[in-house]
This record gives sequence, structure tokens and C-alpha cells, in this order.
Amino acid sequence: DEPGHEDDNRWVHRPRIDWEVAQRRHTTGTVESRVFEGLAHLAKVRARLPHMHASVPSVVLDVWNPGVLAFARHHPLGTMLCVYNVTELPRSVPGWLLRQHGLTESVDALSGARVQIGSDDSAWLPGYAAWWLVERIPGH
Repeated sequence: DEPGHEDDNRWVHRPRIDWEVAQRRHTTGTVESRVFEGLAHLAKVRARLPHMHASVPSVVLDVWNPGVLAFARHHPLGTMLCVYNVTELPRSVPGWLLRQHGLTESVDALSGARVQIGSDDSAWLPGYAAWWLVERIPGH
């Protein structure tokens, strides 16, 4: 029904933007602001990671835990391991997996925090969390 869009199917599933709601992204503490800031942070981190370049393929890893999705991106600067916990409970990331991908002292590029491997030879990923693990963050 939108004039000018009738021959462009990209608009089929795009809702109209409520600009009043969209403006709330500038109001600290609102849901809209938290989502906007979170997405902006992801974009900034992604932009400085050469591992995320489109020429670097993702390799989905075998599941060691059914609540975890993991894939590796093998770049000449080193491997990036992306690990996602899709459950509400903490899930283990085995130390052997990190070592296998050359991540002996890995850093989560999203938070800047070093990943700690415990006495159980596991790092524990919090519920619904994501880690973009690299050996070091470029530019740091």
C-alpha cells in the first residue's frame, strides 16, 4: 500500500517506524536506548576485528554442550572463537577447546575481559551470554 514500494519486495516485512518510539533511543535508561547502545557497541567491536571480515569463513564447531553454539573464524592474525550460551544457566567452555584454537590467554572482544579457566579446566559462560574470543584485541 506504500506508494513507490509496490514493485520492491524488500518492503514486505518492514513495519512502519514509529519515530516517537525511535527517538527514545536518545533517552538514557529506556529499552530503546539500551538496545541501540548495545547494537552500536557490537558494530564498533566488529569493525576493529579483522577476524570478522567477510573473506574469513565461519566454521561451526561440534557441540560439547547442547546449550552452546560455537564457531571459529581462522584469520592469519589468529583464530576468533565465537561462543553463545542459548540457555539461562551458565555453560562450560572447555579449556582444551580454547587451546586447540590457539587461545591460551583469550580475551572477550565484546567486554575486554580475560577469560578465566578454572581448576576444572573450563571457562564458564553466563546464561544468555556471548563471547567473541581472541588472543588479543587489535589496537590494544
